[in-house]
Amino acid sequence: MRVIYLSIVMSFLINCTSTNSIKEVQKIKEIQTRNLSYSDKIENFDLLNLSKKKFAPNTNSSYVFLNKNNDTIEKGGSTINGDFFYKELWIYNDKNQKIKELNLDKNNETASEELYFYNDSGQIIKSTFRDTKKDILINKTIYEYDKSGNNIKKIGSREDGRLSFRFEKKYDEKGNLIDFKRFHWTNTLSDWYQYTYENKKVVEKKELDSLGNEIQRWNYKYEFDNSDKTMMIKELYNDKLSQITSYKDSLIIKKEIVDYNKTFYKYSFDKNHNWVKKITFSNKNKTTYLTERTITYFK
Repeated sequence: MRVIYLSIVMSFLINCTSTNSIKEVQKIKEIQTRNLSYSDKIENFDLLNLSKKKFAPNTNSSYVFLNKNNDTIEKGGSTINGDFFYKELWIYNDKNQKIKELNLDKNNETASEELYFYNDSGQIIKSTFRDTKKDILINKTIYEYDKSGNNIKKIGSREDGRLSFRFEKKYDEKGNLIDFKRFHWTNTLSDWYQYTYENKKVVEKKELDSLGNEIQRWNYKYEFDNSDKTMMIKELYNDKLSQITSYKDSLIIKKEIVDYNKTFYKYSFDKNHNWVKKITFSNKNKTTYLTERTITYFK
């Protein structure tokens, strides 16, 4: 659970796109992604001269279709063996708001659907998730906002009205999230986090117990190198350096978990400056992965 939250906050920290980001130079129509692993162990990432023949699929392949507004309209994937894994269809209204998300089964029949409802300000106020084959409402979510338009509450309930989850958020005058609470279906506090900012970046994150006592703390230091345009984020866990992540052009190029593992990333780009190949290397277990993307553009 802690690792998941750390991954989420690192994406949230620097207010930039992730390694799956797309630089919009030309409108993208489709992206196909394939993940492969290298069969031999490699000792040094900087000396990689890899034979494509030694790569083999290691996870599912996936695809995504986009419209000219750069919105996802369809996504799906297949297993290592090429069998059906998942398929989703996203439907928008004339205001470019997503109003329906369909999950299809291997027979291309709708298995579940999620509907989205908006107010006059364009804010989502309700969503419903339904098992269409059993005609059962799995979850209904209600959203609440403050006067500044920030989402301050998200409440989920089951078909019988029982609570399934509840989120509560507070923001500062600049619109930065400063307090986040998550509650169980029993309406007891599950997680409580507080954030401190400098120059629009998170510099401290604290986890608190139900009484407001600090359980653990993360601090973040940002360093920018003008010579090669790289951003480095140093994460300290309870005052001890725990992780260092380096970015360039919004892409992760190196991640180090102190005293445990270093992971390196290298990219190849197409003529529109979108990455089409990513090699990932871990120096702890000498594993190497290749992610390939085939990008089709609107003409």
